[in-house]
Amino acid sequence: MRAAATILFEVTPETQYARVDGLHLAYQVLGEGPIDIVLAEQWTSHQEAQWDVPPVAEIRRRLAAIGRLITFDKRGVGMSDPVPINALPSIEAWIDDVRAVMDAARSERAALITTMGGGLMGLVFAAIHPDRLRAFFVGGGWRRAGAWYGCPIDLALVEI
Repeated sequence: MRAAATILFEVTPETQYARVDGLHLAYQVLGEGPIDIVLAEQWTSHQEAQWDVPPVAEIRRRLAAIGRLITFDKRGVGMSDPVPINALPSIEAWIDDVRAVMDAARSERAALITTMGGGLMGLVFAAIHPDRLRAFFVGGGWRRAGAWYGCPIDLALVEI
C-alpha cells in the first residue's frame, strides 16, 4: 500500500488561494480519502517549498494516503499575502485562516493535526469551532504551557 501511495502522489498539488480579511491565503489539497485532514504546523511554512524537503513531503504523502490532506500558509507566511510588521496576526486571526481555508476547500468537518507553534491555535479553534472538527491532535506542542498560570494542561488526541 505504501508504494502505491507514493506513486499516486508524485505530483505536487496545485497551490490555490482562499480569501480572508482582504488577504489571499495559499493552500493545497492532496488525496481523496474518506476524511479531511487539516495540517496546521509551525509559525512558518511554504506551500510549494514543503515538497522540496523529503521527510516533510513523505509525511504529507502518508497523510494524503488516508484522507484528503489540506495544508496552508497562515497570513503573513510563505505564499500567503504579507502583513505589516505593526499588525502581526493574533491567534484569532489565525483561527479565521483555518476556517477560511476549510471553507475554500469545501471541508465541513476535518481532523485537525497541529504541531509545535500550531498547537495553541488548534486548541482555540477546537474550543470555538468544535462543530468543524472530527478529531484534534497536537504533536510536539508545548504540553504544559498552561501550567505557568496554574492550569495543568495535558494535550492529546481528542475525538469529537
